[in-house]
Amino acid sequence: MAKPTVEISCESRQDISSPEIGRQVIEALCADPRTTPEYLDWAEPIKEPFKSVEDFVANWWGKTSIMKVSGEPEREVYEGLLWKRRRTPAHWGQVEFGSMPGHHIKMPARISLTSKWNEKANFLPILRSWASATQSRFGLLHVFTEVETRGKSYDRDHAHFEMGFFDGPNHPGIPNIGWAMYYGEEAAQSIDFEVIEQAGFPTERIGKAYLVRVTESIDDVVNDFPTFSRRRAELKALFPKDFFRIKAEPLIDMKLR
Repeated sequence: MAKPTVEISCESRQDISSPEIGRQVIEALCADPRTTPEYLDWAEPIKEPFKSVEDFVANWWGKTSIMKVSGEPEREVYEGLLWKRRRTPAHWGQVEFGSMPGHHIKMPARISLTSKWNEKANFLPILRSWASATQSRFGLLHVFTEVETRGKSYDRDHAHFEMGFFDGPNHPGIPNIGWAMYYGEEAAQSIDFEVIEQAGFPTERIGKAYLVRVTESIDDVVNDFPTFSRRRAELKALFPKDFFRIKAEPLIDMKLR
């Protein structure tokens, strides 16, 4: 049986290249020794040793280069950033800074982390810090087990859910609800969080945004998926119609538990 995988993803339309944001991003990872990076680089292979928060902010975060394309003017672009951790729990992370300010093509910024599941690691503060620092539109924290991933790799909506992708011009609606979700200011305007909180779902207000969990503990996704699944369906019913693209809960094969 495959080991569960944790996915954290945040998407923002803001410029996230400032040192202040970079500091909050890396400090959230380093707050727990089980999520501290070991190596970082601009591209694969990821081989440069992670030294410190200060080095990360000064020498790696929000750096740019000049892109040259035949027949087009040179333009400045952000360098993508990768990091990884080999020790348990192993993980891989990525920052896409999106479009440069003033560029006519608007691409969102995205931060993501894919980690082996570890019940002792504290992943929720990472989502909370990243989403708040970057003023994300949406943020996700979920643990994927075989119940949700088996046989779903060629389904676009399930694939987007597993990769932490959100909506887009050709794919309106969020793929699905993760164990914890961050809803930015724009999305929050169409959601009744008072009703959600009254229904017993842990709800935090962060400025004009909200962070909502399906259950109190992320362990429920791994250890009691039937209860998690039932509560997710109940939570989904409290959102506007078609807010989420995946409507049904997976059929639970008890042999997997």
